[in-house]
Amino acid sequence: MATAREKRLALVIAVVAFVAFLAVVPLARVPLAKMPAFIPSYEAALFFIDLITAVLLFDQFVRVQTSGILFLAAGYLFDAFIIVPHALSFPGAFAPTGLLGGNAQTTAWL
Repeated sequence: MATAREKRLALVIAVVAFVAFLAVVPLARVPLAKMPAFIPSYEAALFFIDLITAVLLFDQFVRVQTSGILFLAAGYLFDAFIIVPHALSFPGAFAPTGLLGGNAQTTAWL
């Protein structure tokens, strides 16, 4: 159970997040500058994070032999490897229509 101090801290964090949200609401319709390198760098970081998480979970499975951890590790490994075709199919990331020769729906389906 959370202590009174932890509850106050959670309330303060929620209020700060809500105030930050209210501060940026007027900027909702302002278009941001195009950053073509954002998607490839984000997907690369996500690939490595998911891969490291999968390795750590597989190691944990070897130690405790719990099937739930094995399924979770396999899920992270699958996610790490499906990120590669997702990034390659993203329009504008590496080629105007993506490198895998799909259509506008390919990235969403991956």
